Amino acid sequence: SKPERVRAIIRENLGKITKADIMAKCPDISLATVQRTLAALQKNGEIIKTGSGRSTAYLWNQDV
Repeated sequence: SKPERVRAIIRENLGKITKADIMAKCPDISLATVQRTLAALQKNGEIIKTGSGRSTAYLWNQDV
């Protein structure tokens, strides 16, 4: 599924990844789907959000 693809991209990425990076890797996935998936992953504690505004990036939580 598309949310699973977003999850896999973040998990396989070493270091920080931005929404723009995810969109570039999966141009067929809408921004709304990416945002919804990021929010769900953050709520579940699977990813960590760093920065704010234009400098927002996401990291896979290695403790999960």
